Amino acid sequence: MLPDPLASVLDELNAPRDTPRWNTTLDDAAHTLQQRVDDAEALIDALVEDTLGEGQAEAAEDLLATVLDKARMARENGQAAGGVFLEALARRVKALAERGVLSGTAAMSLSRSWVRAGLSPPEAVAQSASALSELAADIDPQTLPDPETLFESLARDADNNPSVLHAGLSEMLPTLPPALRTAIVRDACARPGQTYAALAGYWLLDPSEALRHAAVEGLRRRLEAGALDAALAGRLVMTRPWLPADTARAALDELIREMKRRGASGGSSLNP
Repeated sequence: MLPDPLASVLDELNAPRDTPRWNTTLDDAAHTLQQRVDDAEALIDALVEDTLGEGQAEAAEDLLATVLDKARMARENGQAAGGVFLEALARRVKALAERGVLSGTAAMSLSRSWVRAGLSPPEAVAQSASALSELAADIDPQTLPDPETLFESLARDADNNPSVLHAGLSEMLPTLPPALRTAIVRDACARPGQTYAALAGYWLLDPSEALRHAAVEGLRRRLEAGALDAALAGRLVMTRPWLPADTARAALDELIREMKRRGASGGSSLNP
């Protein structure tokens, strides 16, 4: 059950957003919540167990995303308390998943909050058997669109804006099994068109090595299909130094060498 002060804050946040007063209330509440991990865990419990009042769920997502963002920044600034806070909330999500109460809807809600804070959601979000079974139950195999139709629909909903498309996919992917996540990223990056070319750039800088590697594999398929033009090749060369030294960068290096052999340089040096 939510502590009364926290419930009152959610009621205050159930108001028109992005006004000066609303932003101040959100920031102050997140600052207070960061000092009270028990209350933050209670907020997650309420989101997962669907015990929030009318209009409070969206406010709870906003508050959770904001306090996670504050904790992330604290951790990045060398403050141990930020990391301790994030680890505590990840453990709470894992405990809820192990209890079998993490529904597909709740998993999406938590995923959105973590992604909005610039964090990878806890793995328990995807590992929750109840979440995955609910997501699968919502899909009628007879009505599944083919991949072509699916990606066209996603891009249309995002107005062909790669940033919006990436944000939407980033919220959805953590609720799916790892193999399906990488397949979606790979297939998206392999698709022709400037929207997906730009989308590949986002995935190359993803925190997940597996997703970065999937993006490179998708780009390799673009190259094989003759859909990797010189301009995109040049952007890949410029992006390469920003990748950590891991298998994904090694795969990108090999792709760059292959582009060099084919002459798709975009006017940039292709020497990794």
